[in-house]
Amino acid sequence: VGDMTGMSGLIKLLALEPLKEKLGIMPKLSEVEKGQANTAFLKICGRLFAVFEASLPFELGLRKTTSPDGSATGVQLMSLGYERFGRLKHPMSAHPKVDIRTGEAYFFGYDLKCAEGEPFMLHSVVSPEGVISRTTPMELPEKVMVHDFALTAGYSVILDLPLQVSTCK
Repeated sequence: VGDMTGMSGLIKLLALEPLKEKLGIMPKLSEVEKGQANTAFLKICGRLFAVFEASLPFELGLRKTTSPDGSATGVQLMSLGYERFGRLKHPMSAHPKVDIRTGEAYFFGYDLKCAEGEPFMLHSVVSPEGVISRTTPMELPEKVMVHDFALTAGYSVILDLPLQVSTCK
């Protein structure tokens, strides 16, 4: 393929991704699997994830390595792929919370393609076993951007802020 820098590199990259998908070299990804997963890291059910507002969580793995002569050890970071926890259909927010008492992970996500009148924001919980235990539609009067939330012993506190999102304008 040659050098992937500058304008020619960008053009190659943009042309190669669809071609790789057509040839079956790279799997076709859904929109929620095309995120950067570069905002935060967290551990859910003993597994490490990188998260980003607009995509599914991306699982990372760590593997101990040893030099051939055994004189040095290190750690290799591995990309394990996007995770749906059984049935997750919406992106995971960039700042999920883990309840230290129960081991459950709480987060929200947006459905940017929802029809008018359908819930824009969804709140989900992942069990300590790594499966979505519930997803609750959030009834909000407007489509708002929520950056973060708080978790108490009995509630997820999600603030309805004034920054609004309009995908139609």
